[in-house]
Amino acid sequence: MKRRNTVIFDCDGVLVDSEPLSLEAFHCALRDQGVDYPRDRITRFCGMTGEASLRIVMKETGVSLDEERYLRAKVEHYKRLVEERGLQLFEGVTELLDSLGGDGVKLAIATSGPREKVDTSLRLAGLEDRFDAIVSGDDVPQGKPAPDVFLEAARRCGSDPECCVGVEDTLIGLQAIRAAGMRVVAVAHTFPLEQLLPLCDILFPRIAEIEVEDLME
Repeated sequence: MKRRNTVIFDCDGVLVDSEPLSLEAFHCALRDQGVDYPRDRITRFCGMTGEASLRIVMKETGVSLDEERYLRAKVEHYKRLVEERGLQLFEGVTELLDSLGGDGVKLAIATSGPREKVDTSLRLAGLEDRFDAIVSGDDVPQGKPAPDVFLEAARRCGSDPECCVGVEDTLIGLQAIRAAGMRVVAVAHTFPLEQLLPLCDILFPRIAEIEVEDLME
C-alpha cells in the first residue's frame, strides 16, 4: 500500500463548530421566501449542497422557490450569524494541524458549501493560511456524496487518492470520501456514533482524540 501523505478535512462540523449556524442560516433563507421548514428535519441536509437541499425542500413542500435568491440569502445569513456570535474551533484542531504539518503531511479542505462561506469560516477561525488546497462546491460539477471535492483536493495537492485520508462529520461526506477511494475517518460532532460507524474506517467521538498515527496508519 502506498504511504499516506495528505489529509483532507471537511470544514463545517469538523474543524469549526459551525453546523448549528449553517442550519439556522438554511432556515432563515427559506423563511425569507415564506417557507417555515421544520427545524428538526434540517440536520439531514448537513454536507449537502444548497442546490440539492433546496430541490428536496421544494419537492416536499410543493412550493417553487427562487434558487439564486435562496443561495445568496443563505450565505448572507451565515455571515451575519458568525459575525454576531463568533466562530469556535473544535478543541484539538490547531494541535492536530500543527502535528500533521510538522510531519510534512499536505493539508486540504473539501466542502460542498460555496467558496464565500468557507473563506468566511476559515478567516474567522484563523485557519485561512493553514492549507495547501481549499476546494468548495463552486469548484466542482457535483457536491457530496459525489467524490468530486475530495478528488479535486487531492489533485491540487498532487496526491494519489490512495494516499489521502478524508475526515468528515456527516453521512453524506463519509460517502463522498469512500467514493473517492480514500481512508475514511469520522468525527461524531454532528451525528450519533452508531449512524457514522457503518460508513467509516475509523471513528472518533471528537477530533481532539485523533493522533497523527491514527490517520496515517
